[in-house]
Amino acid sequence: RGQERPAPLPKVHEGRFEALWDGDGEVAGTLSKDSMRVFYCPISQAVMRDPVVNALGRTYDRSSREGYLKHLKADRQRNPNAKIEDPETRELMTVQAASVYLPNLALRQLLQGLITQHGEIVERPAVLFAGAYHVGGLTAAGRLAIWGDADEDMGPERLAVPALKDGETWRAVSAGAYHNVALTSQGRLVAWGRCVDGQCADKELPPGDAWKLFAAGEKHTVGVTRRGGLAVWGADDQGQISDKPRGQRWLAAWAGWYHTLGLTVQGKLLAWGSNEWNQCRVRPPPDGETWKAASAGERHSVGLTDQGTVLCWGADELCQVPSGPGGAPLRLRAARAGGRHTLGLSVAGQLV
Repeated sequence: RGQERPAPLPKVHEGRFEALWDGDGEVAGTLSKDSMRVFYCPISQAVMRDPVVNALGRTYDRSSREGYLKHLKADRQRNPNAKIEDPETRELMTVQAASVYLPNLALRQLLQGLITQHGEIVERPAVLFAGAYHVGGLTAAGRLAIWGDADEDMGPERLAVPALKDGETWRAVSAGAYHNVALTSQGRLVAWGRCVDGQCADKELPPGDAWKLFAAGEKHTVGVTRRGGLAVWGADDQGQISDKPRGQRWLAAWAGWYHTLGLTVQGKLLAWGSNEWNQCRVRPPPDGETWKAASAGERHSVGLTDQGTVLCWGADELCQVPSGPGGAPLRLRAARAGGRHTLGLSVAGQLV
């Protein structure tokens, strides 16, 4: 306690992780198959994402160990000297000693090195995505498939997945109205489809920077870099590019039909481009809440706060946000604006 808490490492696919030790039994010439178990938490029996060391020098995954301590019967406040067992060694220690643990930086560095060298071991959930007249899917193994209307006016080329380089896989994808943008395992941002307005142009990044987030709109594309830069390219007929606020560092951005939303590192949600239906007139979040995410549709925008409050602004008929139980504000885990509709995922896992 009291130490800076590092962010958890990516979740590792157990099967692909164990496969690293097949064959000659070594990884990078230093780690043997017998040492593989050091990466597994004794409580959860899963590859650790946040290894920490307790007072006995044992390493556990932080979340598993915190869960173990949380369910102990000993009352830490009233009896800090109560004896409890270490979950692996069964050795007794006081509650006070059991509550202290520090990051295992050496093991964390080893695991981070494996993830960096063998990106295929990272667990990536399968996702679905939809454009105006096409849909697609990205598998956990990084394979991409797209299908939909192949009419000439729709840009049939958006259905053809570009070829990858040797050893490359797809990591993430965003579908616009008539084009797609996807990120590869080598950090390349690839765009294809109906690209008459430059929305599929290659964008050069400064040395040492990389793409963090990106989104495809109707005729423009946005991308945010790991250093907080924001690039917008494609059609600019409504100011969705040229009206971009200057002097900001960005956390995320979203492309709508004719407008763009961006979230700054200070937590400000900004909008620019077409404001014909007030879709750029951002509503303030409730007192004590800050913006967490947003989404841009054709004529409306949706914002989600860190407390799960969802707000909508723009065309009135598209902003009829449902209420929660008893008329209370609806709390969501995620919200997404489509062309002329909105989807939300409730904290209970229901789609609204």
